[in-house]
Amino acid sequence: MDYPKSVPSVGLVNGKFVDENPITGTPGSLVPASWGNGVTQEILNVLAAAGIAPDETKTDQLAQALSVLSDWLKLKNKPTTLAGYGITDAMPAGAGGLLSSAAVVRGKVADLPASQFVTVADATTDRPATVSYGAGLHIKYPGGGYGFDLMSSVTSEWYGVRRLAEDGTGSWRMLWHDANFNPASKADKATTLAGYGITDALTVGQYGLGGNIAASAAIDTVGLPGGFYFFGEGNSSFGQYLGLVNIPYGNGNYAGQLAFQQGNSETTILVRGCDNNGKWNPTRRLWHDGNLKSGDFLPVGTTIQYAGPSVPSGFLKENGAEVSRSVYARLFAAIGTFYGAGDGSTTFNLPDSRGEFIRGLDDGRGVDPQRALGSLQLDSMQGHWHGPRPGTSLNGSPGNWNGVGGGANATFNIGSTGDPVTNGVHGTPRTSSETRPRNTSRLMCIKY
Repeated sequence: MDYPKSVPSVGLVNGKFVDENPITGTPGSLVPASWGNGVTQEILNVLAAAGIAPDETKTDQLAQALSVLSDWLKLKNKPTTLAGYGITDAMPAGAGGLLSSAAVVRGKVADLPASQFVTVADATTDRPATVSYGAGLHIKYPGGGYGFDLMSSVTSEWYGVRRLAEDGTGSWRMLWHDANFNPASKADKATTLAGYGITDALTVGQYGLGGNIAASAAIDTVGLPGGFYFFGEGNSSFGQYLGLVNIPYGNGNYAGQLAFQQGNSETTILVRGCDNNGKWNPTRRLWHDGNLKSGDFLPVGTTIQYAGPSVPSGFLKENGAEVSRSVYARLFAAIGTFYGAGDGSTTFNLPDSRGEFIRGLDDGRGVDPQRALGSLQLDSMQGHWHGPRPGTSLNGSPGNWNGVGGGANATFNIGSTGDPVTNGVHGTPRTSSETRPRNTSRLMCIKY
């Protein structure tokens, strides 16, 4: 809307209408009918939109109309629905139970496609077992059947939740509240068994369990409750200065005790049990590698005659081999180089007892004098004289032979001794390259 500037000879002065001036003779502005009618109709349209009846005597109706039109609540013919405004991304009132009562779910709550308030009744197949009628909230997680349900019974004070798995299944869990679980009726965070009224449990330190000091007890008592105890100085058939465990049997007439004696430089472990009369057996001391070394049973360097074909664990063959002084340090400390110095620095030799008889070292007795430990002694026969049997004819080359018989001594010249001597009763003598007794062979081994 504007002044009719484009209409010729309208008579606008400075772009506005003016009246006729008789004094100056200036004519008044002309108002074209089309322009005047257009302005009037436009104003009437505004009044109509505002619901105001035109009144030509009033000059403020246009202002009133504009005031009315600026108040949204007073607008007429407004849309009343989302569709009326073309809105497509809003939830209508009542959808999902909002602003209205939710419809009863028929079937499974878990199958609902979207999050919403729910009402459950007989037609709801996955409602909580203890809820006949209830209301709740179903929250759907994006993807799969995951979700969460919150439910309340409307006929009782049952409240519960459940988590839905991918396949839409889940178990209802009842919530605790002050109507079914009142913390005020429970213990106030007690720190002892007695504080909770518990009478069938042991306290820390009772019978020595869980504490850093065991209970003192008359440990000779058969029937003592099972547990950890100590016994200090005094008379006891078990010992004194003991920390021990008492282990009852199936009845009070039998028990076993395991004790550690205190104050010794080496660990001392004592044990005892009961006999058929319910009396303590003698106390026994247990052996361990602190008070009985494995070498105490068989010292390093001991030789054994082993009946098997292979060397037992912890032994080496006595075959004269060179072995390491560091690997077999204990054996080297025991026998040194008595049987050979090896390479003189890193090895030493084992005894070689293959095919040999073992003889005790003379060690100053004089039976086998001048023998060194580990030295070899070849076979020999004690020097002696042989005499012919009475009535024996002797023939031989000239030579001296002295014999002793039943008659007078005589000297004969013979050339050879002939066959081995026999008494004619025990058979033909056995001969070989050495003189030896009857024997069996064993594998000679040495402890390392």
